[in-house]
Amino acid sequence: TTWITFAFSITDFLALVCGLFVVQRASASLQCAGYLIGLPLATMAFSVPFIMGKDVEPFSYWSLIGVTILCFGFLWYSVAEQRQLKTTLRKLAEEGENLQGV
Repeated sequence: TTWITFAFSITDFLALVCGLFVVQRASASLQCAGYLIGLPLATMAFSVPFIMGKDVEPFSYWSLIGVTILCFGFLWYSVAEQRQLKTTLRKLAEEGENLQGV
């Protein structure tokens, strides 16, 4: 059991380091979405006989529905964030033009 604990600790540490790279390169919201999607995907992986062997669990459509809802929610958030950014930049550009005429 010591090796299993050690392997789990190393795997978890590497996953957290990868999460930091995601935050550095993309955004914290993308990292959060990755963690949120990970749980239902892991649950679905337990229902694959190739992965679980004789300990396979029955497939739950609720996991599939959960992943779908999370993906749509993240896409909705991303689109709204981009629209807000464009609106803010447009307003700043208009204010800059107004200040040049003064």
